[in-house]
Amino acid sequence: MSFNKQNQNHKNYLMLVEFCKFLRQNGDKLFDKDSKLCLRSDQLTVLHEYLQQIIHRDRLSHENTDKYSRRKSSVLNLTNTKEFILLYQSNQLHFIQDFLFKITSLKITSNLGQTSINDSIRLNIFGSITYLELKNIPVLNIYDLENLRKQLETLIAFKSIAKVQDLIQSCGADQSSPSSWPKLNTLKLSYNYLSSLDDSFRLAASIEVLDLSHNNLKNCEQFLHNLPKLKRINLSFNKLEEIPSISESESTSQLEYLDLSYNNIEKINASSKL
Repeated sequence: MSFNKQNQNHKNYLMLVEFCKFLRQNGDKLFDKDSKLCLRSDQLTVLHEYLQQIIHRDRLSHENTDKYSRRKSSVLNLTNTKEFILLYQSNQLHFIQDFLFKITSLKITSNLGQTSINDSIRLNIFGSITYLELKNIPVLNIYDLENLRKQLETLIAFKSIAKVQDLIQSCGADQSSPSSWPKLNTLKLSYNYLSSLDDSFRLAASIEVLDLSHNNLKNCEQFLHNLPKLKRINLSFNKLEEIPSISESESTSQLEYLDLSYNNIEKINASSKL
């Protein structure tokens, strides 16, 4: 093993020890309604790597055949390091694994000093997330989002997407088949790179709060009609030239709040359907 690799393993070990200490001291607070666990993408990468190791380590310790031995490959490249053994034997990794599976609110940001990332981000170590926030994380780098869409209630993506369908329909890097988001009631996509909308909103018909501010939208066509429960929508700081059609019928609209400030709307058509 090279010195650089040893040094990196030691840094990761120290990070995980500190993270475990942080969770033990602040764990209860992280389950408060208004609190969320914030992780950088590099921290999440290390967590995922080490937690995958214990899954395979546990398999090896419970299986009495050599079939797993033949499949060690690169997935088990940490299990014999002293850092991993210390974390494993002290149950710190199992504690982290159990905590992350139970956490309900998560925010992921890019690394310090970076405006974006190129590394893959995996979410399969989280099993109970209902609130997910991405900041400067390209959604096409996100894996395992499809496993969370049945339970997510709030989804926020900041400087992360260029197309709504990449998030709602394809679930980022999963490139999954279309499926519904039955519990998603709040979707915030401000400060992104959206120039148009698409029909993927049909998969998230429970949305009540939608933030599309600070994008490059010129029109919304009829795509907002797919959101029959919509109550609040922010379309400010776009390039809209006319008031968008929010609902097929005024009588069925549940809209309570609409922000169209800082657009290019010059005339208001009295027949516009809000």
